Amino acid sequence: MPLKLAIERAAALVGNQRDLAAALGERETHVSGWKSGARPCSIATRIKLAQIAKMDPSQAVLEGLAAQLDEKDEWQRQAKETLNAILDAFPEPEPVEMKVKTQSKKVNKAW
Repeated sequence: MPLKLAIERAAALVGNQRDLAAALGERETHVSGWKSGARPCSIATRIKLAQIAKMDPSQAVLEGLAAQLDEKDEWQRQAKETLNAILDAFPEPEPVEMKVKTQSKKVNKAW
């Protein structure tokens, strides 16, 4: 499961992205950066995310390794292709009910 989906799944299970950051002992901006791809996510953090998201941590490790490989290098590209083939064999995780937190504002209108 791509990192973005793992983050969304974990956030849904703990409440929201801010709660997820707290559970990981990280800043919310770091979680946002991982989700957008602007910031690399360590394998150790990917394992924690997988545990929170109730996913296979082996999958998180393989995804983390694949993410670190440089596709411009022929050997690394081949290794990444192999890792991605292994990842394709993992079953899809069970769906998680996504909770959406909204704030409602009560407005008193005089008619």
